[in-house]
Amino acid sequence: MAGALQNAKRDLPKIRDEDRESRFGQVYGVSGPVVIAENMIGAAMYELVRVGHDELVGEVIRIEADKATIQVYEETSGVTVGDPVLRTGKPLSVELGPGLMGNIVDGIQRPLRVGDHISGGDIFGGVYENSLVDNHKIILSPRALGTITHIAPPGSYAVDDIVLETEFDGKTSKHTMMQLWPVRAPRPVAEKLTADYPLLTGQRILDALFPCVQGGTTAIPGAFGCGKTVISQALSKFSNSDIIVYVGCGERGNEMAEVLMEFPELTMEIGDRQEPIMKRTTLVANTSNMPVAAREASIYTGITLSEYFRDQGSNVAMMADSTSRWAEALREISGRLAEMPADSGYPAYLGTKLASFYERAGKVVCLGNPHRQGTVSIVGAVSPPGGDFSDPVTSATLGIVQVFWGLDKKLAQRKHFPSVNWSLSYSKYTKVLEQYYETTEPGFVELRMKTKEILQKEEDLAEIVQLVGKSALGENEKITLEVARMLKDDFLQQNGMSEYDRYCPFYKTSSMLRNFVGYHDAAIKAVTQNDLTFAKVKDSTSDIMFKLSQMKFELFVAGASAAALSFQAQVQRPFDIIWGDRPAKQFPAPEPSPDKTVYDTIVNDGRFSYLTRAIKFVGDDIKDVLDNESRITFFAVPDTALRHGRRPELQGERDYGHMLELALAGTDIHPSEVAAIFGDSVPDFATVISAIDQVDDKFLDGDDPDKERRRKIIRIFVNALLRYHVLPFEHDLFSLLPNTTYPTHLHIPYALGGHAQRIRVAHRFKRKSFQTFVNHVSKVVAGDVRVKNGIIHCIDHPLIPPAPIFQELFFLQHHFSTFTSALQRTGLTDNLDLRYVWDESKKKGHFKGTTAVTVFAVPNKVFDHLPERVKHFLFSPFGTRALRKLLEYHIVPGVVTHSDFFFNQTAETEYFPTPSKRCTCGADHDDEDSDFKKKKGHPHREPVSSINAVLDTRLPNHTLYWQAEKEKLTYPGHGKKHGGFDHYRTAVHVNGDEVKVSDGIALNGVIHVVHKILSPCPSHDGNIICDLVQDEDDQVGQKWESLS
Repeated sequence: MAGALQNAKRDLPKIRDEDRESRFGQVYGVSGPVVIAENMIGAAMYELVRVGHDELVGEVIRIEADKATIQVYEETSGVTVGDPVLRTGKPLSVELGPGLMGNIVDGIQRPLRVGDHISGGDIFGGVYENSLVDNHKIILSPRALGTITHIAPPGSYAVDDIVLETEFDGKTSKHTMMQLWPVRAPRPVAEKLTADYPLLTGQRILDALFPCVQGGTTAIPGAFGCGKTVISQALSKFSNSDIIVYVGCGERGNEMAEVLMEFPELTMEIGDRQEPIMKRTTLVANTSNMPVAAREASIYTGITLSEYFRDQGSNVAMMADSTSRWAEALREISGRLAEMPADSGYPAYLGTKLASFYERAGKVVCLGNPHRQGTVSIVGAVSPPGGDFSDPVTSATLGIVQVFWGLDKKLAQRKHFPSVNWSLSYSKYTKVLEQYYETTEPGFVELRMKTKEILQKEEDLAEIVQLVGKSALGENEKITLEVARMLKDDFLQQNGMSEYDRYCPFYKTSSMLRNFVGYHDAAIKAVTQNDLTFAKVKDSTSDIMFKLSQMKFELFVAGASAAALSFQAQVQRPFDIIWGDRPAKQFPAPEPSPDKTVYDTIVNDGRFSYLTRAIKFVGDDIKDVLDNESRITFFAVPDTALRHGRRPELQGERDYGHMLELALAGTDIHPSEVAAIFGDSVPDFATVISAIDQVDDKFLDGDDPDKERRRKIIRIFVNALLRYHVLPFEHDLFSLLPNTTYPTHLHIPYALGGHAQRIRVAHRFKRKSFQTFVNHVSKVVAGDVRVKNGIIHCIDHPLIPPAPIFQELFFLQHHFSTFTSALQRTGLTDNLDLRYVWDESKKKGHFKGTTAVTVFAVPNKVFDHLPERVKHFLFSPFGTRALRKLLEYHIVPGVVTHSDFFFNQTAETEYFPTPSKRCTCGADHDDEDSDFKKKKGHPHREPVSSINAVLDTRLPNHTLYWQAEKEKLTYPGHGKKHGGFDHYRTAVHVNGDEVKVSDGIALNGVIHVVHKILSPCPSHDGNIICDLVQDEDDQVGQKWESLS
């Protein structure tokens, strides 16, 4: 799509082609880019003209009698007095239409018919541009209307092909997908609205303290090297805008060339794929060595493009870098026109010009049908000389815009980026955004005000500290200084070049701010009420302060609600005690008793009333497990954990629903009966307790004949859930260290061959202790409570039995979406799934799918690193069979875990299918290996054993070589006997490559995560395609040859 100047040079009438003398004037005088022409009667303001025999393009900017002053957009060398000047009768306009985001136009689709009435702003078609702008709407020009007499059928057209003809008042108009619009005229709208949705930038200081809205106006003044361009690029890459328009106005040529080279290389993450930001970006480039008139017009070109996309219903962000250069162009032209200069030589109408530009931003109801809303946000970079904010351009801009992000040269010199000065910057949109914050992040408004108050107090105290030192301050002031320091270093400062910190989602920003302010309030409360010094509080909370400083390094998927909950849980849990939101005895442990069983201990402790309610509802089925003489381990959930509701942070969108169906398999219970009790899902344990209360309420459904059947359904489900919290052996926390997975008392028919479902235990080691987690989510908060028949561990979240393998992978779409898509494409989902199916003929439910299987799952990042031609082939119709073979090589019948080989806990593990060949070797490792050397302050490593196995895969005649190596790590200085405790760690390799995550439990098998695609043909140096296509037909072979 050509620019306005190129369009004018191409389309305007030529001097040599015009024979009407009335259209011509003559050059009267020349002063740089300003030309005065005479005999110009009939000329209009801002009319385009051609000047001289070289037919230079210019624009009329002043008219006096028959003389017109023209600003020429090109070099005027060679123009002399008497040269012809041709009036064209057209204003400076820009082409608007498909192709602004790319160069592909491959079809339009429209619902309109001949005879329909259409008016300006109506959408009559759509064009696919690229994967981000997949529906570029074709809009009728705002100045057109009439009845449709012809509309082109769906197909492929050039942008200048006629696709619509209308008739109005006897005149026929022809319309293409492109429209011309004068750049200085704002495009009309139906209504202007108040903007009330934030423009999220991913920069913490901007989103939290000085927010802008979609449809707002922002100024970024700052001296050279303060980071204006980096902030502009961050907005282009991470903002929640649909379209980006970047105007480089008058910047140095080298700097603009750098932007033009870097922008096409920048990418943004959309779902699980990386997309170039150029797919949603339009660049308008005018460097400082171009004519000043062209520089002055570039701003208007950019805002006109933004308005065009706004009229399609998009949220557009326009970056102008920089408006100071635009103002300098105005000053130069004004000087050549001999106009009266104002402050610093700028024209007196500078403020008016700036206002007319910024007022074109806003949120609007677009003209025409269908009803739609769009926004244009303007972010103008200002380059005041020497960083002086009293510069006329900066002063005039600040009187217009609503948000001021002032960049500080001193902060930039200290390498504090973004170098936004929190004392000078402001936002006038905080009031209109309060409703949004209260809806999405309740309490955020108070957090922001408290943060500003802390930073302001720190600035006031800085003078006192410089004079007399910190020792003269009170304890509260010392806390304020310390928290302000942490806020500046660990919250306001952000590394735009790092993967973990270049973008900070708003939920993470809010959580971080809540933790900093929470620490400040809790520390002041501790000092005030307990008569403590801050030095003592600081020493006792050093681990919490360290966690506060590490929050920025947490890496999470942007925009995922589950990730938001995950982050909040991880960063807030360590601060629960100091905040006071949860008392220190929030998760109580029952009293040890050698005379009471697990059953007696739990049901007689009022702090486990919800759990007791469930146990008594099930009755003897679970009591026989908890109250017999067998040694067991029970994971108990106290009431306080259940009151805090569901915490699905590492569980995706899953709930108990899948386990509910599977627990009922083989019964005569129809799924509709389950839905009548629980609805579409069972989101948390509290819902289960609520269902128990409802079915047991004597005043509800007292005469309902189906009440007992509802009790039966709930009892089956609750019994299965409780059994999953019981291990058939006694395990204290130290005895849980050597293993990864443990069988429970839950048996689901056919799943895992009918054998026990498992839990997965993980440990997080600190310097002097370790923490135990079950199924990734549930943390053991109070353990090793010994009773008559076993041990009780208290956990802070109920255990959720795993889903079938395919569903487990599907829950983690941001990691395995390509792998699951490939399984569906090749019809292999039944090999990894296990579903509950109702048989209407037998009036009974049963399983469908695979009951025991091992899968080596490949994450998205591995697929992303495949050569494009390989990916194209595998996911094309020609590569389906090759892709199926490749996936079959990653699937092993039966269950293979290193837990089974190294820790043969029960006889039932022998029922698991074993590899076709096994060879076990001893612990023969090189003692000189540095990995096993004992280091001071580090655990002592000791190799224990290793095992090799050859695994048959679902790909006929192909096997995997599987190896597991176990070592013992002794942590010195702690523990029971010899001053330490042992931890066993196992490294698993398949075909020589390390397995990234091993022994991931699932309902019907196990998941191992690999960091390479396993190749079934290693003889070809890792070529994963060659052998897969050798027995295919000629068409496949030819297709592969063409790709190679």
